[in-house]
Amino acid sequence: MAVVRISDQMKKIVVAAARNTFEKRLDTARASLEIPMTAENVYSCIFGEWVDKMEALPKEFFNYSNEITIERIHGVGHSHTFRLMAEVPLPCNIPAMPHVRAARSYGATTLDLLDDGSGTWTALFQAFEARRDRVAAIENERATFVSGVKHVLDSHTTLAAALRTWPPLWDLIPETYRNKHNEVVPKKDRQQEMALESGVDIDRLTALAAINKML
Repeated sequence: MAVVRISDQMKKIVVAAARNTFEKRLDTARASLEIPMTAENVYSCIFGEWVDKMEALPKEFFNYSNEITIERIHGVGHSHTFRLMAEVPLPCNIPAMPHVRAARSYGATTLDLLDDGSGTWTALFQAFEARRDRVAAIENERATFVSGVKHVLDSHTTLAAALRTWPPLWDLIPETYRNKHNEVVPKKDRQQEMALESGVDIDRLTALAAINKML
């Protein structure tokens, strides 16, 4: 078994691999949003009494779209685009209303859903908050895991020593380093490599011992 030194480059690669092991769980959590309202419900709640009036006016008075983009809910950032089954009229400017206001995001008009005390957006807000909590919990686990991996790497100079401390580290090691680690080396070379692993210069140590014997 050859001695593989833990270099800064190896640390960088292994830490990145440690972070990536959480991506599937994070993707699942991000996609786990269970929205309690359809896009049509959201549109109806936003414009309410204005819907019939808008539909009665000539189409040229409005923009038409099958998307409504929300930037915040109850003052908390929860960006999401609701897609309707068909295009609906959207006013060029959103009038001031107690439960919704217009916001500008990268040049496009988005909406903030406000808490006006009616409870219109409460279930929606709770669904987004629950999803955020699930994502945050996994991100905290990842931070703890990555910190631990860094500590193991920083506490050792060779891969063999690190693996003795924490064998699961092997799963994060790239194949090139694994192959080097598994190389069979001659006994003499192995002694030199063990010396490197321990940080001791065997040749220098032997020479000094011989000199002391001769004196």
